Amino acid sequence: MTRKVNRSFSKIFSQRLNFLMKNKKIKSVELAKILGVTPQSVGQFKTEVSVPKIETLIKLANFFDVSIDYLLGRTDVKTTDISVRLICEYLHITEECVNQLHTNKENFLKTIVDDFSNKLKSMF
Repeated sequence: MTRKVNRSFSKIFSQRLNFLMKNKKIKSVELAKILGVTPQSVGQFKTEVSVPKIETLIKLANFFDVSIDYLLGRTDVKTTDISVRLICEYLHITEECVNQLHTNKENFLKTIVDDFSNKLKSMF
């Protein structure tokens, strides 16, 4: 079952669902089977007509390995790793920056500075 919602809320959810489906190369029919909903419901989620119930939202987050907050537009950080999410939100850096710390410590500082610089540029 789906619920009718206001367009501003459903827009971000729809955009993120479409993005995740495209990146994972999954079709609506396949996703519907995984979620236990009809293909029509997935189509409605993708076109801003409705948003899923909480149970389906949890299944979506688990399937795509993203947080529910990301799906709902409360954060731009996709990860379900709370430590990474807190670091990103507190320092206002991307997940890519945090991942750089783990994989390439020498370039980490440069990545943070570049990311911060890009954020500043986008603000002004």
